[in-house]
Amino acid sequence: MTGTSFQKLTREITAQAEQFDEIFANDDPFDELWEAPLEVTTRTQLVVVLCTGGPHVEAVAGLDNDGAIVSASIVGYWGGETVQQPVKPGSSLWRALREYSETVRMSA
Repeated sequence: MTGTSFQKLTREITAQAEQFDEIFANDDPFDELWEAPLEVTTRTQLVVVLCTGGPHVEAVAGLDNDGAIVSASIVGYWGGETVQQPVKPGSSLWRALREYSETVRMSA
């Protein structure tokens, strides 16, 4: 991975995480999140696609057997490169992922 590619991808996923926090920092970020992601999938992990193209950015949460989040990260892919940053428990993005996970469990 070249330094320039890594830096660009790191800046992009950091910008996506910051944008998410700015937009959804209210008490219930899940209400607004319904319009933001491009795709949501779940099995042993929950994946919320935030943007595609250059770059592709996802919020990914590892789930336990009950569907509760045990870890989460925001991951960016661009030009064959990958950058991943952890999502802090209690952050807007973590809370939104938790809501998605609970919604999926309730609808199953």
